[in-house]
Amino acid sequence: MSQFIKLTSMVINKNLITSVFIKPNKYHIYTVENNINGYMLFGSGGASSSPEKIVICEEKSPEDYKIISNWIDSI
Repeated sequence: MSQFIKLTSMVINKNLITSVFIKPNKYHIYTVENNINGYMLFGSGGASSSPEKIVICEEKSPEDYKIISNWIDSI
């Protein structure tokens, strides 16, 4: 079994998926945080990051929705 999910416009590494929220006719896929933003000033500062969110909608991309549905059913 492949560790990647191939969609029409992207390939997702399954190992980087942290959560999938199933909504009516829509999937919200969250992946590992890729970007960390921050600042440093005189020895102190802050940092923040946000997870990547991929939304797969049945109406906008039915092929991708079916691929994700099949993947979730196979788990």
